[in-house]
Amino acid sequence: MEKNNDQEKLTTEAVSAGHPDKIADQISEKMLDFFLEKDENAHVACEVFVTKKSIILGGEIKTNFKIDDQIKAEIKQLIQDLLKKEIGYNETSWKELNKLEIKFFWNQQSEEIDQMVSKKNHQVGAGDNCTTFGYANNDKNYFPIFQNIANNILQKIHLWRKKELKWQRLLQFAPDGKIQIIYQEDKIIEIVLCQQVLKNWTPKQKEENKKIIREKIIKPILILFEFKEFNFDLKIIDFQLGGPASDTGLTGRKIIVDSYGTGIPHGGGCLAGKDPSKTDKSLSLFARYVAKHIVALGLAEEITIQISSIIGKPELVNITCLKNDAFTHNKKLIKRIIRKFFWWDLEKIINKLDLKQQKYFPFSKYGYFGSLHKEPSWEKLDLLKKIKTELNKFT
Repeated sequence: MEKNNDQEKLTTEAVSAGHPDKIADQISEKMLDFFLEKDENAHVACEVFVTKKSIILGGEIKTNFKIDDQIKAEIKQLIQDLLKKEIGYNETSWKELNKLEIKFFWNQQSEEIDQMVSKKNHQVGAGDNCTTFGYANNDKNYFPIFQNIANNILQKIHLWRKKELKWQRLLQFAPDGKIQIIYQEDKIIEIVLCQQVLKNWTPKQKEENKKIIREKIIKPILILFEFKEFNFDLKIIDFQLGGPASDTGLTGRKIIVDSYGTGIPHGGGCLAGKDPSKTDKSLSLFARYVAKHIVALGLAEEITIQISSIIGKPELVNITCLKNDAFTHNKKLIKRIIRKFFWWDLEKIINKLDLKQQKYFPFSKYGYFGSLHKEPSWEKLDLLKKIKTELNKFT
């Protein structure tokens, strides 16, 4: 491969569903879905700590029903099903799995914050001060291409494991894993896959399995993204002891993986385990929705949108468009269009994007944005036709 040494190499990464931090994120979102299904106005902030022998659930929950022993028993079963059926752990890959102690340390949301969020006039106040970012570009599905490739490679390995296909029986993948893609401009230089396996490979097996991974997993995904060159270096690091048996996991430690990958600003707040009144969540989803429309309209080749909120306030307090050098139209025009066609109070955002009815768990594994397999409300371009029809009034 011809390399341009004038350009810096960059790296992006993704983690598998069996990574300890991702286990925590998935449990947090599974809890959010559980509570919203029973009470769409529930206020949820659920953080999870995953260890070798126990899972600890903390945070603040406010619902219209009591979290009694029966509810806790349902939750414990949900978590066991998640670990075994969804993620695919068993006693071979996590010996303590069937002996896990699941502990609850949930508190009620404070009355002071609850009154700020649930206003008497039925408006929704922001659940916190926050700054969030939304991003879109001209890559496939308006999402950074190398992050999308990383997510899709791990997702394919995950599906191989669940379906126990021919190659999985040979490779013996286990749930934990991580991938790095090192690239230079639009070329992949190296892919590094760290993958848990049920039994460590011999040197001969590693070389044989590397060919299978390159040809059967990675290459078809690169073709999907219209790559024509495949002469990148591939490094495989296999390990047997992984997951919570070797490392602890905590909700919110993979915020870059959950969003747009390296190189794109992040406000710092995680998405997992938070109901839509928490603006880390709702405004991150909304900012992506706006950014994707702007690029799809041809107003920018790439855009980052920053949105801020103040606790208790229904209205957003700031919107800023970044990536000025990628705009194809005047920045003031873009901001006028955003102000005109989108919504600038939290209740409207939650209702228009149907955030109380959304199931969040599916996005806690391989990213909330840019998926080739799912299209939640914040990924839809449902305002595109309307804005195009009226766009001439702004130019």
